[in-house]
Amino acid sequence: MTSANLKPASAETRRRLLVVEDEIGLQVALEDNLRIAGYDVEIASDGEEAVRVASNGSFDLILLDILLPSMDGFKVCSDLRGKGIDTPIVMLTVKSQQEDKIRGFAAGADDYVLKPFDVMELIARIRVALRRSVPPDSKLKNKIEFGDIRIYADAPVVLRSNEHIP
Repeated sequence: MTSANLKPASAETRRRLLVVEDEIGLQVALEDNLRIAGYDVEIASDGEEAVRVASNGSFDLILLDILLPSMDGFKVCSDLRGKGIDTPIVMLTVKSQQEDKIRGFAAGADDYVLKPFDVMELIARIRVALRRSVPPDSKLKNKIEFGDIRIYADAPVVLRSNEHIP
């Protein structure tokens, strides 16, 4: 993992990420690189902590390892989706079998990145996932509503019946 050429996000696009990873070295490397790229980062070290923290905080994206103590990443993802948490989830794992990828997407993951990974590619995938996601209402101030249509003037977002319209 290299941090060369990391371009920080601008202040107005600074987003909160939850990194769920039990390996201390990788936690530190991810946190450092993501902060350099302009993200606010919080760490969870096991599955139960991840569910608790993600349920109580408003994160813009969750970076989720699969092989975790107490509860695996598949269960974490499934539990969060079951609670109605639609925060983008990027699974980050060594589990490379097609069945594992399918299981991750079936649990509700938005993307699946294999370890070892290139940090620049990971950050690019995070930016894509964030670009496609709708920020929580609490972060947006200029909302216009017409029946079941919502337009957010401070983000390129239009919703009809809570469905994102590109």
